[in-house]
Amino acid sequence: MNLRLGSVIDHLSAAPSGSPIKWLLRTPLNLIPAGLKITVMRGPLQGKGWIVGSSTHACWYGTYEPEESRLMKQRLQPGDVFYDIGAQAGYHTMYASALVGPSGRVFAFEPAPSNLTHLKQHLLMNHLTNTVVVDAAVSDTTGVSHFDCADSSVAGHLSSAGTLEVRTISLDTEIDSGALPEPDYIKIDAEGAELKILEGARKMLRRRHPTLSLETHQWISQFSTIRQDCKRLLVELGYQLSEANPDVKHSDTHLLAYRPTSDCL
Repeated sequence: MNLRLGSVIDHLSAAPSGSPIKWLLRTPLNLIPAGLKITVMRGPLQGKGWIVGSSTHACWYGTYEPEESRLMKQRLQPGDVFYDIGAQAGYHTMYASALVGPSGRVFAFEPAPSNLTHLKQHLLMNHLTNTVVVDAAVSDTTGVSHFDCADSSVAGHLSSAGTLEVRTISLDTEIDSGALPEPDYIKIDAEGAELKILEGARKMLRRRHPTLSLETHQWISQFSTIRQDCKRLLVELGYQLSEANPDVKHSDTHLLAYRPTSDCL
């Protein structure tokens, strides 16, 4: 079964995006029941337990956001502190947990109830003890805001039209109070809240300059300028930015920022 499924996944990965064969190959994967606990077949989480339906199928067949995984492997060291902002079901959280090791710490920030359930289950299933779940949306203020869970585990976002009330935190406030340690690496994927997250961490970012890997969502109409706004702020805070790699899928929405003394990737 695993060999046959592995063959399907190999062909699926190789097929061009949007091709009929890709749709055909994906069909049997959609027949696997949600909630089934399986073993990740390949990729950075190979051998780990995963819950089908908790996120995109790419997570458990090992092809989810390979560029982010590559950056993490390259820049995270044992003993580092990693923030996963917009952790969803915990794919990058789990990988960071392995990379920073027992002496490191991982903080997974996630406000959506279904994602939180799956995130906590994944940490429990895989016996990850260096990871803390923070049930909150990171923003520029500490308080309560409305959240729209949307129709996908990867599309929830802060919105005045949202029906769910969630706790919001700013990183500067949490760090200054001693609730969080200063990070070495921050991954941000928050569906348009990126600028607010950075604004709420100005003091720490200027002082510490952790590596930042963020997805910008300028394709959403209300955030059409967010990429340029984030770049402007990061340069003001003393960061150097990498140029988009045209060979990497969705490189136009990814932004890497690092302290100026680092080598460009």
